[in-house]
This record gives sequence, structure tokens and C-alpha cells, in this order.
Amino acid sequence: MGTRKITAHTDGTSKDGRMGIGILIREDNSMYRVARCAGYGTSTLAEALAVLEAIRQCMSRFPPPCEISIYCDSEAVVKQVHGESVAREPSLSAVIRKIHRKIEEAKARQYQFHIEHVKRRKNKAADGLAYLALSFVSDPMWEDLGNDD
Repeated sequence: MGTRKITAHTDGTSKDGRMGIGILIREDNSMYRVARCAGYGTSTLAEALAVLEAIRQCMSRFPPPCEISIYCDSEAVVKQVHGESVAREPSLSAVIRKIHRKIEEAKARQYQFHIEHVKRRKNKAADGLAYLALSFVSDPMWEDLGNDD
């Protein structure tokens, strides 16, 4: 079997400080949707957590070798992942470092990751999943998706 080609569209949102993430993963005719509460923080932090979770989800669902393209509508997060800009917020900086470590781990296991910016209008499904995550419970015990486990 050859290298599998996977695409993942990610989005994160924040409302009243609560964060939600949405991920839509596709391989051929299969589709996986993820909508999760992600704790408290900014929209940019939620966007980065969505990218981190997409990497985790892809690595757990698909055995290597895989070529995984992640599309994120936060240009700031994409630039930070590529090292073109620096995150000023300490929690965001920590998540970007976790993304880098996860990508290095993935490369060692024969995964290839491409993370690209996509216009918001081409990311509507992931956006909808992120907003859906905010509606799950009114007073949730939020998860800390930034933990490595």
C-alpha cells in the first residue's frame, strides 16, 4: 500500500473566554468530525489547539506512512508554526512548541505534515464544528487539550 493522503480542516473559536475546536478529517470517501471543548482562552489559542488536536487525531487514526495536509484559517497560527512570526502570549507559545514537537515525533514515524493557511470561506465545516463545541454544555468542566498524554 502506498502513502495515504489525508486532509484536515481545523478551526478554533472563543466566546466569553470559552474555547471550542472543530476538525474535519478526510481520506478518500471517509470523513471524521471532531468538535471539542478546549478550556478557556483566546480565539488564536483555540486555533492552535485545533491544529495540535488534528495532528493527534491523524496519528491515532491512520497508520504511517501518511501525507497529511492541515488547513487552518488563522494566518497568525500558520505563520507561528512555520517560524515566520513569534507568539507573544505564553500559553499560545507553549502550544506552538507542542505542535513542533508533535510534528518532529510524527516525522520520525513516517508521517509528513503540511500546514497551510486557507480562507475562512473554505473552512466553513470546521468553523461550524468549533461553534458546535461551545454549545455542548452550559457550565462545562473544560479539558486542557494542550497537555501531552
